[in-house]
Parts: sequence; C-alpha cells; structure tokens
Amino acid sequence: MIDLTKLPLSITSFSQFAANSMIYVDKTDLVANLARFRNPIFLSRPRRFGKSTLVSTFHELFSNGLDKFQRLKIATENLWNDKTYKVIHLDLSKIKEQSGDVTFNESFLQQLDDAFSHSGYENILNEKIKTPARYLDIRFNQKDITNLVLLIDEYDAPLTAVMGDKEEFEVRRRVLSNFFSTIKAYSGKFRFIFITVLNITKKI
Repeated sequence: MIDLTKLPLSITSFSQFAANSMIYVDKTDLVANLARFRNPIFLSRPRRFGKSTLVSTFHELFSNGLDKFQRLKIATENLWNDKTYKVIHLDLSKIKEQSGDVTFNESFLQQLDDAFSHSGYENILNEKIKTPARYLDIRFNQKDITNLVLLIDEYDAPLTAVMGDKEEFEVRRRVLSNFFSTIKAYSGKFRFIFITVLNITKKI
C-alpha cells in the first residue's frame, strides 16, 4: 500500500521531499548527466511536468552537494563529485502580474537582487541601476563573481501574462531581450545555466 500522506501534492521543492521523506521518483542519474554540461540548457515542457522540481533539484545539488541525496542513485552510484557553487535562482512566474505602481522592470530588478543576496552577495540595487541588464553589468565586473549557477524557471511567464496588451508585451520583451543578451555576453562567468519555458497553446 502506498502511504498517500507521502505524496508531494503541489510541492516542487526537492529539499521538502528530502526533509519529509516524501515519495520521489529517483531520476538523479539523469540529473547528474545534465548537470555535467557547461553550456546553457533550455527545457520546454507542458504545465505540471516537473520543471520547477527539476530546477529545485539542481539548486540543491549545486549549492549543497550530495547532503540530501544520500539514498538516491546520484550518491549510491557515485555519479557526482563536483564542488558546490553560488546559485542564482529566478522564478519569473512570480513577477508576471503587476502590483500597483510597481513595473515589471522594477519587480525583475528586485527579484534579481534578492537572488544574489540569498547566495551570500551584498545587495547593490539602488536608484541608479535602471534595468536588469545594467544590474548584471555591475555584478559581473566584481572580481568575486565567477563560476555561478543560473537557474531560471518559466522565463516566458511575464510575456504570456500580457499577450493581450501589445504595449506592455513589447516593454517586457525588450527588458528580457537585453537581460539574456547580457547573460550571453558574460557566459564565461557561469558554470551552468538552466532555463525552463512553459509550453502552452493559447488562442489570440
């Protein structure tokens, strides 16, 4: 009999699975294979396909190593011996809606600064930093910024949320385009880049 209380319904955090001994289909051998890549990886899958859980698994692996993987293939089969890294984890689905007078650009900047802060870097956001692309320029010119892991979940969420508003869509498209162009320009700063997109069909 399966203990239904151990089913991780509506949970996407790998650390929560591990902490609560919840049911987890062990595909960490495949996770190890993907994590060995040093080129950007782009994953497009439908909703509820496990993208966010995979991103969370990468976050745990790169930031804390095998601490929470001890009974899983990646550890028991000695599939991972890499070091730990600073992980910048962005979930753009959290900023797809505008809140009051706060613009998408401002929300993106705040999430970006928070993500660096959660990885142990000092907050640098101020009124002179106008765009996420400029924020990255400043960050990546710091000497201690190297070998980062960048995880971006649902990068398209801010765009699909405003597909009926051409003006706002174009504003967000430019912000994201400049942001990703800057990431490309500083690709040497990263150990691993993983980006997911929500693959949906929507009538316009």
